[in-house]
Amino acid sequence: MKREKILVTGGAGEIGSRLVEALGARGFDVRALVLPDDPQRERLADLDCETVTGDITQPDSLGAALKGIDTVYHLAAVLLVEDRQLFTAVNVAGAANMLRAATAAGVKHFVHVSSASVVYPITTPYSRSKRAAERLLARGGEMHVTVVRPTLVYDGEGGLEFSLFAKHVGRFALVPLIGDGQAAKR
Repeated sequence: MKREKILVTGGAGEIGSRLVEALGARGFDVRALVLPDDPQRERLADLDCETVTGDITQPDSLGAALKGIDTVYHLAAVLLVEDRQLFTAVNVAGAANMLRAATAAGVKHFVHVSSASVVYPITTPYSRSKRAAERLLARGGEMHVTVVRPTLVYDGEGGLEFSLFAKHVGRFALVPLIGDGQAAKR
């Protein structure tokens, strides 16, 4: 019986490398797409996956990564950047490039990792780029597209958003808490 072949874009990232590991442990045939000279590539060194180089902003670099793939988990994105044009180039145009390439390669299912921030009343360049990508994917054609919207992503050591928050409040001698400190983020 043929094992399902899965491509994870952003495979060397914080979430991507953990997804690659989990999928491999469950018996899937996993391929991770990483940028050329990606400094995080080492995260994949001991995992049961094939690593391929490509760049979602360069459509010509995606064909080999998608060959024989059944499902794409699209995690590649930028979150915090100085140049706001990168939100459009990577999060919107990059998603469009992946969708076109996946369609051409006969991929059956495209899972796009978006953000809960797309529904927040106050927007940011990041949330607007994720919202634009979702609109684009809604017109995805024949391929089944699933959009997931995680909220905060962190582990036992924190995460990017948590680390930024901790660094910010760490500048103060006293940080007031509103309420009893038991509020849940939903």
